[in-house]
Amino acid sequence: MCAEENANVRNSELLLELLENRIVLDGTVDEHMEGSHVTDAVQADGGSDDAGGVVSVLEAVDYYDGQWHEVNGWLYQRLNGFDFWYAGTHYYYAMELATGYWFWYDDLDSNSWEPCWEWYYDYSLGAWVLNGTDGSSYYYNEDHYFYQDHNTEAWVWWDSFDDLAWESAFTWFYDFADEAWIWNDWNLSCWHYDADHYLYQEHDNGTWFWWDSITDNQWEPYQTWFTGSIGAQVYNDWDSTTYHFGPGGEYSYVQQHDEALVNAAPVIGIPGPLTGSEDTEVSIDGIAVLDVDAAGNDIQVTLSVEHGSFSLHNSTGLHFSVGDGSHDTVMVFTGNQITVNNALTQVLYQGIRNYNGSDALEITVDDQGHNGSGGAHSSSQSLDITIDAVNDAPLTGDFAVSGDPGTDIAITGWIFDDSADSVLGGSSANDPDHVTIVDLPNHGVLYLNGTLIAAGQDVSWADANAIVFVSDPNWSGYTSFHYTVTETDGGMTSDRATARIAVHGIGLVEDIHVGAANSDPAGFTQFNGDTYFSANDGIHGHELWKFNSSGLITLVSDVNPGQNGSYPAGFTVFDNALYFSAYSSTHGYELWKIESNGVLSRVTDINISGSSNPANLTIFNGSLYFTAYNGTRGTELWKLDTNDVLQYWDIRSGSASSNPTELTLFNGELYFSANDGTHGAEVWKLDSSGIASRVTDINLSGGSSSKGFTVFQNALYFSADDGINGAELWKIDSSGAASLVWDIYAGPTGSWPLYLTAFNDALYFSAYDTTAAYQLWMMDSNGVASRVLCGSYPLGFTLFNNALYFSADDGVTGSELWKVDSTGTASLVADINPTGSSSPEKFTVVGDSLYFRANDGVNGEELWKMDSSGAVSLFRDINPSGDSSPDNFAVFNGALYFSANDGAHGNEFWILV
Repeated sequence: MCAEENANVRNSELLLELLENRIVLDGTVDEHMEGSHVTDAVQADGGSDDAGGVVSVLEAVDYYDGQWHEVNGWLYQRLNGFDFWYAGTHYYYAMELATGYWFWYDDLDSNSWEPCWEWYYDYSLGAWVLNGTDGSSYYYNEDHYFYQDHNTEAWVWWDSFDDLAWESAFTWFYDFADEAWIWNDWNLSCWHYDADHYLYQEHDNGTWFWWDSITDNQWEPYQTWFTGSIGAQVYNDWDSTTYHFGPGGEYSYVQQHDEALVNAAPVIGIPGPLTGSEDTEVSIDGIAVLDVDAAGNDIQVTLSVEHGSFSLHNSTGLHFSVGDGSHDTVMVFTGNQITVNNALTQVLYQGIRNYNGSDALEITVDDQGHNGSGGAHSSSQSLDITIDAVNDAPLTGDFAVSGDPGTDIAITGWIFDDSADSVLGGSSANDPDHVTIVDLPNHGVLYLNGTLIAAGQDVSWADANAIVFVSDPNWSGYTSFHYTVTETDGGMTSDRATARIAVHGIGLVEDIHVGAANSDPAGFTQFNGDTYFSANDGIHGHELWKFNSSGLITLVSDVNPGQNGSYPAGFTVFDNALYFSAYSSTHGYELWKIESNGVLSRVTDINISGSSNPANLTIFNGSLYFTAYNGTRGTELWKLDTNDVLQYWDIRSGSASSNPTELTLFNGELYFSANDGTHGAEVWKLDSSGIASRVTDINLSGGSSSKGFTVFQNALYFSADDGINGAELWKIDSSGAASLVWDIYAGPTGSWPLYLTAFNDALYFSAYDTTAAYQLWMMDSNGVASRVLCGSYPLGFTLFNNALYFSADDGVTGSELWKVDSTGTASLVADINPTGSSSPEKFTVVGDSLYFRANDGVNGEELWKMDSSGAVSLFRDINPSGDSSPDNFAVFNGALYFSANDGAHGNEFWILV
């Protein structure tokens, strides 16, 4: 660094003002310079006093013929108004006859004539110059004063900082006084004592720097505080470096330079013991770590507590192997020291609910062995936390009551627990004083002893069980209100809880598309205590709606503004959010989600040029898997993890699609059918490490078209065509071996098994056999398949009351309700339509009843029920004038959600409680 400064000596701009008061403009030495360094240099050089030297020799000549003449060892010539004198290299002078001014030919630098034997200002250099007989002086300012010897061409510099003496410049020399090699450059001087003591000083301001060969291998300020590369305050001294780190630099560490070759353990700074209150967050401020050997490399930090959890202030830039930085009991992460210390600026500790006593935040830092000998080292600290006990608010909880329409439904079952236990046990150290009715239920009113209750009203604990709910006329369904409980001693009030009220019966929830038009609600899915579904109100098109616990229906969002709708579908709850496919005119069909806080967003635009059509949403190994098309790779298998990171498997390379289907979890892996373009549609799997592979090639001449994946007795059963036997029943066992289970229809035709359903240690399914129709078949636990005698075309297999129910046509009664009991015997349950087929379907179990839709030939397609005794009846003729066609059955909290058309309101949202 020091040698490189030489090139800049003659290029620096310096101002004339630095010498205005010291050197007069006629080039002579001012009287104020007597005794100055400039005068000293002039006199050392001969100055302007040359009477007994060269000038006197040169003046003793009288040859004017323009030719060169030898005079006293000099060559002399008078030409063009000048007397020229030459005595070899560096000794070439001229005097202007008209003025008497002397000039010297600078053959060292400028190769031009320059004034000599008096000071002059050189504007090209920005310096005052004195060309003497044996050398030239250059004065830029007090810190930049140089002299060059003409004979040796060596430079010296006037050291105005330290020695106040002339020293060699632009070359290394050994200073015996300082016991160091020194290089004086234009703007700085370097001192090299040994490998660990290499310094330089800037001439402009006297600032010192030290070459850090210990850790950073770079120049750093010396004997002054500065902020280092790892964020700490640093002070470099002769034999050591001091580090102040943490908030306000409250922690200190001193590194001895002679120990730097050995890897030192990290240093952890922690505040003093902390105290907090039970069930209150404790802010831990001021934890900091330092590892001078690691520099900018990653270190590993392990944090843990025993009686609570903790969160980091900022986890940006960290890489977690345990935990994720939020509400963890243990977390392990890596990052450089700046990101680690940013994260540790504030740690928020939260004790277990109702915990009081002692805890500790255990901190371990491992330096990963980045620098020095001795391998990796770690350090640990323990920060004590004391949690003081407080008077806990009483605990309450949700409860439910039910009753019939038009009756007083008693609100009983209030929950109160003041035992300071995290589990509601009903015990009470203090008696409850009163219940507060925070808000009122919809679809009815609350009474206390015949008097209406208002929102916010307090009811004494003694009177709470006298509260009743009366529903609106002809209404049934769910409603709720919120309450709190306040204790007698201390007056602490609980968080609010929910009292749910179910009014038995069936009813239209809401006419979403007002009038006789259809809203076509579908996809009922519970998430975060509410029921989400798709519906069309006639204004926004098919969009996302929700039905809350209070019985209110609201439009969640108009994803695709206008009447076209977004057609949300494929609702799947994952990672505290509801995921689904939806359409927008901007992005097409893409993956969307709504979070528990109600925020709706498009997850990503997989196909930026159109629709990705996400489908087959399946949760496996902590991630959401689905099929999608990105516009270039065809429809393939995709994965979304909890950090919203996407990954896909290009099973069929190029733009063609592998079209994965039948996504099914089996034996800790995800099985599916896919076509790689070579083997046709075959069985594939994805293991827990994310490796996709074809399990087997069942059909060597083409795809086996495997479908109907069903797990039964530690094996995966499905229908597949091997190209020889047609589509028959196959299985893959836990070892991954595939085999044909049963060739039901011998020959290439195949039985095409459908609706595989496990019941009573047997696998039931529908298969096409030699009767030239689909029949009910059963495979027992020994792998033996046999036909079950009943009607043809069985479908809708549903387990209820220890039997398997389905519809079948025996050729006499038509398609009716059948069952197989626990002995494997099939029987007709009911001939609902004596004159034809009732075609029962949509079988759904609600409590101790089986609901389905059927057509008795009189009332049309309506809602039917079979109770636990086996009695079958029309539950409600919803549409007296035709078919109500109940559909989209879903069960939540003991209620049946479905769509139906009552003939007046169109196909709308109904509920059976």
